[in-house]
Amino acid sequence: DGIAMDKKSLAILSEGLQSEYRARAIYRAALDRFGEVVPFVHLAETCERQIDALRQLHQRNRIEPPEDRWMGQIELPQTLEQARLDAIAAESETADACERLLDEVDDPVARMMLSQLEEASRYQRLPLLGQSRERRDA
Repeated sequence: DGIAMDKKSLAILSEGLQSEYRARAIYRAALDRFGEVVPFVHLAETCERQIDALRQLHQRNRIEPPEDRWMGQIELPQTLEQARLDAIAAESETADACERLLDEVDDPVARMMLSQLEEASRYQRLPLLGQSRERRDA
């Protein structure tokens, strides 16, 4: 059974899904270049969980989730620092976009998902990225 979320809310969640696809592509590029390095391996895992949740929400509403337009579109970073800065930019944009989109949606499930995406970016992933440099230099 679908949850009958309105089209506007699903479109907004599709935007959130594209943000997660982008973050995943950035993390995968770092992992492809440098191997299983912290924090990118953990960040990629949390990103996968968010993507799965968003895709399931689309499917429960009998809507095909949007295609990942970021797969294969991110250049491999030359340094870990470049990878970190690219990830910080993506996560900051995601957090800001989710905060902005929260004002545009009334559906409680969509609001919850956007809040979770914002919190994951702002309070989990960004701090991990900020700490990663300190750990390498220590």
